[in-house]
Amino acid sequence: MKERPFYVSNVEDIRAILDGAKTKDIGAVELCHPKSEPLKDHSSWRFIGKNESGFVWENTSDPTNRVVAQCPLGEVGERLWVKEPWKENKNKKSENYGGYEYAANYDMAIDIQRWKSPMSMPRKASRILLEITSIELVRLQFIDSADIRGLGAPAHFPNPQDRNPLRRWFIEFWDSLPCAKKHPWNSNPWVWIVSYKVVEDGKG
Repeated sequence: MKERPFYVSNVEDIRAILDGAKTKDIGAVELCHPKSEPLKDHSSWRFIGKNESGFVWENTSDPTNRVVAQCPLGEVGERLWVKEPWKENKNKKSENYGGYEYAANYDMAIDIQRWKSPMSMPRKASRILLEITSIELVRLQFIDSADIRGLGAPAHFPNPQDRNPLRRWFIEFWDSLPCAKKHPWNSNPWVWIVSYKVVEDGKG
């Protein structure tokens, strides 16, 4: 079974995955023709299905004009091994001496600079293994509440006067992602919504 590394640098996201509050990931689809720059405007493209090459879109003005994209996280049934802030346990008095420690297991106020980057984590140090269960394709602004909650949205919001706090949270969440610089909220791009389940969580 194919496995890919999955980088999660935010310790709150790690905690949400382990708690079952985060079961999805999202990213902008990069629509592009071979050897061309990705299209910034997705408004004239509609998703028509999947073939052996990947997921297919066609131009609404010219159905013969098609582009194919592949989900960067993989296919349904494939697995993702999580890379998170970590370090080796070098405390000889510790029961876990010689093993690994993870920043997400400690207080929120912990100094993240004392931890190694997820980029440096080897496969043997990873404690969380995910399996992709579904891949959805939607326009960003049409995402539903269930998917937003699956991305790790809070269960409760402090301001009862806010009529749509979940939507507001999602817009702010999207704006915080690197892909939002190329695909801002108002451009309403096509996005991947990848659902996954925890196969291994390192809890025993």
